[in-house]
Amino acid sequence: MNYLVERVSEDAETKQHVLILRSAEGEDRLALNVLEKEAIVLGSLLSDDGMPGRNVLDHLKDTASRGAGVVLGIKLLMVDSRDGPALTPVLIMRKADSSLEQAVPASLAHAAAWSVALNMPFEIDDDLVATLRSVVTVIPGEPPSGFRDFLAGLDEIDRV
Repeated sequence: MNYLVERVSEDAETKQHVLILRSAEGEDRLALNVLEKEAIVLGSLLSDDGMPGRNVLDHLKDTASRGAGVVLGIKLLMVDSRDGPALTPVLIMRKADSSLEQAVPASLAHAAAWSVALNMPFEIDDDLVATLRSVVTVIPGEPPSGFRDFLAGLDEIDRV
């Protein structure tokens, strides 16, 4: 499924910041926790009409011209690490002088910035969407709940 960046929000009660992703069909939303500093940066990227400012586009083009390559896609994956499973955004990139594609891990904020600037959706596997729906309370403006319990449960299963 494809999800676009809709907005950054803060829960009035918990003061947690979330990135709201909206499905391309517009009916489904996911809320993912982000750090306050990431929320501030992402909030400044999104103008009232949801489009990035000229300076954002210029910065990202400048970054790409310094050898980072061309962003071909953005995926959200569940990746195993030393600390357990983690949601990891991955930029699918190709350098200008190469025909090979690379998967480059990125922060959620960095991937969201590219998504906004290029109007490119996050690709999220249907199984991961189902997993997120089962462990994350998706209410626009409120933080997801239950995800840490889910990860702790997976960690417990791994130990058994």
